[in-house]
Amino acid sequence: MNKIEILINSILKEAESHTQEEIKKDISIVQKAIAVLKQKIPKSEKKRYSKDSIEHLLSIYLFEKIREHCPNHKIPNFQQWALRIDRMIRLDKRNPQQIIEVIDWCQQDEFWCRNILSTGKLRIHYDKLMMYVLDIKPKINGNKLAGKDYALTKKIAVAYSSKFMTGSEVDEDSQLFKSLIKCAKKMQEFSEKIEHVNIDTVIKIFMNCLRREYADSGKTIYPKMLYSDNTWTILFPQYIANQMPSIQSLMTAQ
Repeated sequence: MNKIEILINSILKEAESHTQEEIKKDISIVQKAIAVLKQKIPKSEKKRYSKDSIEHLLSIYLFEKIREHCPNHKIPNFQQWALRIDRMIRLDKRNPQQIIEVIDWCQQDEFWCRNILSTGKLRIHYDKLMMYVLDIKPKINGNKLAGKDYALTKKIAVAYSSKFMTGSEVDEDSQLFKSLIKCAKKMQEFSEKIEHVNIDTVIKIFMNCLRREYADSGKTIYPKMLYSDNTWTILFPQYIANQMPSIQSLMTAQ
């Protein structure tokens, strides 16, 4: 609550014991305070969005796409969602048709469909998402990284930072991220050889392997270890064989 709102509440409370003349002055002060409050809200953001407005329709469109893969996603405040769309169109100069294309792309992508769950998030990540729609981002060493490859790499990066980088994330421009891209390719090839184990479980097992073999023994995890043939043909298979009971429990929990 700001100072003006506090003043209004205070005046209204004291007005109960005021004379008729004092109440007139109170009303005048409250009216001026309200006028100041109204000036602080941009005129373009005071309006309500009708159900057939483009802002509301795009909000509904995103929500329906989210419900396709997340049926229990709670119904949002569509006026707030529409306001974010309004800002995208009015302030960011986004084209409504392109917004639809970005929504379609992000809601079918395994990684981004879990992260774009509101129009606010859509606005924040719009530029990056648009580059994926146009198939121009990202480029690593001159080679395009496909959406699914990027999604897997991001999953591994999140798991890696959670396990070994307390309070920070893997920078996409870093050498480590490039190593994780190679790691993702090795992991995809490896997981295709294992039946009944999804890629999320493979990521968990791999991070546990790195921690036990290197982090817990005080050794440095060099980036090359993430994708070396030795890691994926000897170290990781041996770890899986030695840890089979706990790995089977992970598989059961899927």
